[in-house]
Amino acid sequence: MIHLAIETAGKVGSLALFEAMRPLATVALPPAPRMAASLAPAIQQLLTAGNTAPGSVGLVSVTHGPGSFTGIRIGVATAKALALAWQVPAFGADTLHVIGSQIAQQWTATPRAGNSVRVEVGIPAYRQLVYAASFRAKAVDVGDEEIGFELEPLGPSDSVPRITWYQRLSAAAAEVPLLVGGAAAIDLPDDLAALRPTAPLETWQPMASTVARLAWQAAQAGQLVSAAELVPVYLRPSAAEEQQAARSQDT
Repeated sequence: MIHLAIETAGKVGSLALFEAMRPLATVALPPAPRMAASLAPAIQQLLTAGNTAPGSVGLVSVTHGPGSFTGIRIGVATAKALALAWQVPAFGADTLHVIGSQIAQQWTATPRAGNSVRVEVGIPAYRQLVYAASFRAKAVDVGDEEIGFELEPLGPSDSVPRITWYQRLSAAAAEVPLLVGGAAAIDLPDDLAALRPTAPLETWQPMASTVARLAWQAAQAGQLVSAAELVPVYLRPSAAEEQQAARSQDT
């Protein structure tokens, strides 16, 4: 099955076209705010590069959040529209799970101290908040002398004060080995400097190719959804919603 993946939750978006787990084509998107205007022609460019007709696509996946409010809205709306038009199922990937998968992939490609590792992912949520998630990555033998991984969430993704995330990292640092990634890890305080960076920087930006791989795994596990069920996951109110709530309290 050929499937299309959309990533617009990060600062720099991307598209990927896969057949099962085999990449056919990828396209980088410009940074916001030009991302919205460029998305439709970029999808056409992707299909052309992959020599694929729209009617051949059997699945549409997208990062549904958390991340950029505007980017999430654009990506999810586009994925819903395509899935409806093509009458195919959809899949929404958690942005932090995407980044965690990329970090774990790098870990399994290098010598390891053990057969599992703790992965902490954080991305800025502004207002001194961090979108954060914790995972356990376990190395597994996938055959042909290759090592893959299983990524287990240790809890739901959430929005926490930055200081709370730092405290979480300090507690997790007692557990060896530990990998930390995501844009929120770029400016760790001095007492956590030893954790910076423990995962390659190129893994910290969510990529559509990873979304595609997670979507294919979800398809094999029967975890796809309809276009109507695909919704954004923001984890916190937008600035406009916070301002509206404050005005309501004042009246």
